[in-house]
Amino acid sequence: MTGAGLGGGGGAGVGGGGCAGFSSSTESDCAKARAAQTLINSAARKAGRVLLTIPSHGYHEKVPERLSLGMLPAASKARMFDAMFQARPTTKLGRMRGAMSLLAGLAALLGGALAEAKTLYFPHQDTHFLYRFQRNGGAAVLPEQQTDEPLPLVVFLHGTNPTSEPHMWLGGGGRDLRPMIKRLIGSGQVKPFVLAAPSQTKNAGLAARVWQGFDLNAFVDDVVKATDGSVTIDRTRVVLAGHSGAGCNPSGGLAADFWSAGVPLPLALVSIDPCLDRKMGGAFARRPTEVPLLLWWQPAIWIRQPAKFEAALTRDKPEQRIDRVRELPPMGANPHEAILPVALESALRELFGTGEAG
Repeated sequence: MTGAGLGGGGGAGVGGGGCAGFSSSTESDCAKARAAQTLINSAARKAGRVLLTIPSHGYHEKVPERLSLGMLPAASKARMFDAMFQARPTTKLGRMRGAMSLLAGLAALLGGALAEAKTLYFPHQDTHFLYRFQRNGGAAVLPEQQTDEPLPLVVFLHGTNPTSEPHMWLGGGGRDLRPMIKRLIGSGQVKPFVLAAPSQTKNAGLAARVWQGFDLNAFVDDVVKATDGSVTIDRTRVVLAGHSGAGCNPSGGLAADFWSAGVPLPLALVSIDPCLDRKMGGAFARRPTEVPLLLWWQPAIWIRQPAKFEAALTRDKPEQRIDRVRELPPMGANPHEAILPVALESALRELFGTGEAG
């Protein structure tokens, strides 16, 4: 299933498995990560333990907290690698020292990579989206670079939340996109932007009902208030993105009526592994012609109906509207989660990329 590209290019998806089909920099990172995985696991097997698993797409580690391999502090990598490469201790004291070394590496990693992300927390419709004992459901991740220029805003909606964790994919639930954002901006591969996300913990277990009542413009208002004095938000460059259930509610989330009169339209609508059926195809087709749809999906985990989705999406489609749908191969142990950072990075490079190699 293909569609017109954002700049008129094709909508070809990533073909094959492993590292094939990614951009040169992404493919290089993937190959390095998979090579590291082989080396680590080989040494770990010799020591009688496996500590680190990197999925086949090479993008995130399973332990700890899905941090990118390239983001590991040097001291953490040294401690972890040294402990794995040393001969297996034969005494209790030796084994204890090895364990402490590994723990020190993990602690330094978590404290070094995650603590550096500057994140502001603020209320956003907390009584509607959160349980009574929770507060400050909004989060905004600011770039470290200081600038007086107005910055684009990427609004991210998480999917279903059966465990009622706030700030999913921003540290909540053990998933974190912030190291990837930090890497892309810090390396100059994308222009600085603000990533902001609301949280839904209440009534968030059913995909077809999640983000019912979400108001994009009201959330942008709250982000502007929360970041006042730190950055200036460019309201003409807002991207609405979402994962999974954020694109499963035909009347909410990514399909909510975000085109209020007098408010600038989003720069793009980015949907990653949503529900693909007739209802969602029709829901996405309702959006204004000026807003391109950039959608990535993968065929694993649950049965979807891409043909019915595409038929509803393209029925009576205006010629100038961009609907680009890309299918990616399943990646990692949980393809539904693994596709998010890969697809989101691709979208960010396309929308805000500088052309710099990673």
